Formats: sequence, structure tokens, C-alpha cells
Amino acid sequence: PPTCGTTPPPCGSCTATATTTNVWGDRYNTSVTVSGASTWTVVVAIPSPQQVSTTWNGTASWDGSGNMTMRSNGSGNTFGFTTMFNGNSGARPQIRSCTAG
Repeated sequence: PPTCGTTPPPCGSCTATATTTNVWGDRYNTSVTVSGASTWTVVVAIPSPQQVSTTWNGTASWDGSGNMTMRSNGSGNTFGFTTMFNGNSGARPQIRSCTAG
């Protein structure tokens, strides 16, 4: 069985990296790659007043505070989403956490 140590990432965690892949006049795509786990939960902060219009390769939910939680759904370790600018074209989503399992 796996053991926990002090070397990052800590036991029960993973690493998620977000990259903006396409930008259009009113929206953009973000691709997130997860490493360190085959099942995971990633929390992403979406900048206000931007809104996510489409997601893929994961199961998304929102907490009402601008955070999207994406859970693995068996589609691999990369997920993505399209975000509408809604007047804020300068900010991009930030990864808040990545949890394995």
C-alpha cells in the first residue's frame, strides 16, 4: 500500500496545472492537467463576474462563491472548461486545491 511521507505532494493530494488554450472575443478555454492521482477533486476559483458555460472530462459543481469543483469521471487526467469574460477579460481561473481520491 502507498505510504505518506514528507516529500511533496503530500499523501492524499495531487497537482493540477491550468493553461489557457484558446481565447475569443467573449470567452476562453482552460485546460487543466492533474498529476499524482487517477481519481481526483480539483477546486478552481473563477474570477468574478466571469461564468463557466461549458465543461468536459469531469463532473462539475459550484459553491456560489465563485469556486468550481471538478471531480474525475473516468475520462482521464485532463479536464477543461469554457469561461465567458462578462466584462473581466484580464483575469484567469486559479487552482485552489487538488485532492486525490
